Amino acid sequence: MDYTPARVQSVIYDESHPQYGGEATIGSITYTLIDQTIVYNDFLKQTRAKPQTYNISHYPVPQEIVLITGCPKDDFLDSGKFEACYIGPINIFNNPSSNGIPTILDENGEYYEGNYFIGDRLSKIRPLRPYEGDITFEGRYGQSIRFGSTIDNTKAEPNSWSNTGKIGDPIVIISNGQKIDFDEDSTKLIIEDINEDPSSIYLCSNQQISNFKPASTYDASYGKDIFTNNQGEEINHSNNDMESNMEEDISLNTADPLPANELIKTEELAQLSSGETEVTHYDNSPTEEQAITTDNNDNLSSNYEVPNSQSGNLNQELG
Repeated sequence: MDYTPARVQSVIYDESHPQYGGEATIGSITYTLIDQTIVYNDFLKQTRAKPQTYNISHYPVPQEIVLITGCPKDDFLDSGKFEACYIGPINIFNNPSSNGIPTILDENGEYYEGNYFIGDRLSKIRPLRPYEGDITFEGRYGQSIRFGSTIDNTKAEPNSWSNTGKIGDPIVIISNGQKIDFDEDSTKLIIEDINEDPSSIYLCSNQQISNFKPASTYDASYGKDIFTNNQGEEINHSNNDMESNMEEDISLNTADPLPANELIKTEELAQLSSGETEVTHYDNSPTEEQAITTDNNDNLSSNYEVPNSQSGNLNQELG
């Protein structure tokens, strides 16, 4: 696949661009070849190219250099056609803010870099110093994220997070802006400074940040005395007072719910097969239903043998 270097002339961000063709065209550029002579602001006549990647947006600014190649169109299965797409911007000056090679002036006689992006104003933004194994992301305005680690400060330029801990302990440093030193060359690499950077977050593991200067060791660093204003008089009660005023909560328990009627009434006869009758499955005496009272005069049969008993009570009549 061939790549052709080209100079970005404009970037499509919204419908105000003359080549806007819906949200699918956002991030596309108009470009000219690096040896072409162009007329400023003639974006409608320039060739359009879309970004080669879609999940990470790193759009160039005008005058930066990109590489143009061919990518399948959205109707490639039917047409078999390609359209221009770009990768980049390409590193020219190793500057995180802008790497443009401007060739044209706008109506104010200045190099055109966009409607409001002015790279000259960011000329003092410096690139981060990398260490072995680091992965860094740098914004154009001095923001950065470093996925780094504790290093050997004796074998590289020392940093503030590698004085303690083991080499290789991970650290994540998120900086929103960087200190500006107008006496330093903008190409000189910079290391995050927790005291001088506008704001930052350090996610440490066994590191101790050296020379850290907190804004204040008191709550005044929050902008107001929030603790004193919210502090009220603490009320103390003796144990006796508390016990005399305590009322024990009464624990009320609800009765267990009664079972449903269909669970109480058991249709035992429904379990019998046709033609069967219910019979007991235990010893059932033929006299079970008789009621014996003192008025009964029941005699034993003549052939009844009285058991051998010393009491002789079995020979007595009932009643």
